[in-house]
Amino acid sequence: MGMVCSGDVGAVYCIEASRLARNGRDWHPLIDLCALAGALVIDPGAYNPRLVNDRLLLGLKGRCRTMN
Repeated sequence: MGMVCSGDVGAVYCIEASRLARNGRDWHPLIDLCALAGALVIDPGAYNPRLVNDRLLLGLKGRCRTMN
């Protein structure tokens, strides 16, 4: 998280995004930090949390994974 905040990381690759998204306290702060730092979020797709549509999709992915 420190590297994301400092701007040293350009993308965060989520191998186990479904596990991280089970707890909204972990998923949504990650999205917020990536948006502030300008880092992309990568899972099977690439998302820029600064863009409204991408942030919406990331939010839905987190919400859908918490329901399963």
